Amino acid sequence: MKSIWYIILVFLAGFLPGKLLSQILQPDDNASSVRFSIRNFGFTTTGTFKGLEGHISFDPKNIMQSHFDASIAASTINTGISARDRHLKSEDYFDAGHFPMITIKSETVRSGNTPGSFILHGELALKGVSRTIDIPFTAKQVNGGVLFEGEFTLNRLDYKVGSNSISLADNVNIELKVMAR
Repeated sequence: MKSIWYIILVFLAGFLPGKLLSQILQPDDNASSVRFSIRNFGFTTTGTFKGLEGHISFDPKNIMQSHFDASIAASTINTGISARDRHLKSEDYFDAGHFPMITIKSETVRSGNTPGSFILHGELALKGVSRTIDIPFTAKQVNGGVLFEGEFTLNRLDYKVGSNSISLADNVNIELKVMAR
């Protein structure tokens, strides 16, 4: 009987520390921001999205075991101009009625070039199109959670958001500040 307990204790001693280091987190939408900027008629147009939700398994000591699965509601786009927001939600741009969520699912997470930096490699799904992207980010322990910050650029035409335009740039800059607890 003692040998069975010994085997169980050895198993738990080897198994639990790795599991305890990994944190299962959920994004805090109110403490997070998803911002974008794009050139339009020679000026920079900015906006935000809300409704961030998902699950993040993050272990900076075993980064290869980390995983991100998050989404945001396309209908929450806000540029500060309601007529523009309505147009962006329409079929011409985000088609929020048919494609309500923008999602990212990591395939791998690896360390970046500097301490505390990482790279998420995964699938971004937007308006019915899924494409593989890399998102460089940092992670810091803050106020009982983890603050993930990253920035990347994507081509809106790759996701069928809008059409070719003389006045609207193709590339959109995305800035993420995700507080997860």
